[in-house]
Amino acid sequence: MRVDVPGVAEADMKVWTESGFIYFHAQGSELPEYNYQGRVFGGSISFDKDRFDSDGVRAEVKDGVLWLLVPRVKS
Repeated sequence: MRVDVPGVAEADMKVWTESGFIYFHAQGSELPEYNYQGRVFGGSISFDKDRFDSDGVRAEVKDGVLWLLVPRVKS
């Protein structure tokens, strides 16, 4: 899954799973000289716990894009 998050560093992105959902939240860079407090990014994505492994979720921020990798459950 891909989520555009311009101006967010990987260290500022928080990703966690809970009850069949993946949650993410971050705040973009502040620019005090322009009185700009940065954009806030956040949301949730639901997934089927029987088909996807919530413990194996990997998140990476690269070039302003949050990539969420959710592995399938092995059958």
